[in-house]
Amino acid sequence: MINSIYFETERMIVRAWQPEDITGLYKVMSDVRVHTYTKDKNNPWDRERTEKYIRFMIEKDFKTLDNYHGAVIEKTTNQVIGLCGLNPYKEKEPEIEWKLGVPFWGKGYATELGKQMIKEAFAGTNVKGIYGMAQPGNAASKRVLEKIGMEYIGNQVFRDCEDAFYYISNPCCLAEAKNAFYALREQAADVPEMSLDEINAEIAAVRAERKR
Repeated sequence: MINSIYFETERMIVRAWQPEDITGLYKVMSDVRVHTYTKDKNNPWDRERTEKYIRFMIEKDFKTLDNYHGAVIEKTTNQVIGLCGLNPYKEKEPEIEWKLGVPFWGKGYATELGKQMIKEAFAGTNVKGIYGMAQPGNAASKRVLEKIGMEYIGNQVFRDCEDAFYYISNPCCLAEAKNAFYALREQAADVPEMSLDEINAEIAAVRAERKR
């Protein structure tokens, strides 16, 4: 179970939503620029929608960091500067999401946040990997996804729009897969000999399937 503080980075705290966060989040999400590359491009949030979002997230009462949404708080000002979370997508393979206020663009906040989100999910949950999606024209978001360690795996249709897809595997899961293969090889004589490079090639082939 997680408490009200989900995790911290050098400059930010990510915690559970509180009713008093409405004004801060509204300031972020009512700015049309935040939605330039989202389905809300021409529909920035009003106060009512902000209230509904926060109320819904409070009611969800998230327990683990494989599926959650949290408030992003800047440490120096203690103000809400955005939202972030992992959304259900595939089994044990969620989608990463964040939205930050315009004053915090171009300062490394998204990269700092994304790296820690991945680190916390891989360390404390059983997710196999994490997807990231960005509209093809959103060069800034695609750069961030690459900076946080994700690999571009092609464009796919997502929520009725074409998105650039990125993916990062949980290193622990890859290690477990290799160990399981070695264990199986010791038990069965008919399992072919494979080098570590060949095993890695098999894993890469599985990743390539996600491009289809």
